[in-house]
Amino acid sequence: MKNLPEKIYLNFGDMTKDEFEKEDYNALTQQDEYAVTFSEYKVYDTDVIYIREDTVEDAKVNAMKDIAWKVHCMISVGKSIAEIDHYVYDICFNTKTDKKRKIYNDNKLN
Repeated sequence: MKNLPEKIYLNFGDMTKDEFEKEDYNALTQQDEYAVTFSEYKVYDTDVIYIREDTVEDAKVNAMKDIAWKVHCMISVGKSIAEIDHYVYDICFNTKTDKKRKIYNDNKLN
């Protein structure tokens, strides 16, 4: 199909975040008067974003190519292994929690 949006928002209705978190999707959709709709744009604060799988896969491939290119450039200008390692770690985890750092350090190649 042509011109499919890369992402849509599932609209569950105008409710507070607390109401939304307490709601049961299965029970909600069984109600006769209730309908889940979708929109290309966010309508309510509680809308749930849905991204097409093929778009996500393309984004992952492009991100990996970008990381590989940046690492190649870092090597080309003589950055140390420690600097490159730190760069890759920051990209992979985007946070520096002790638990994530331990998992990373336990599993990285030495």
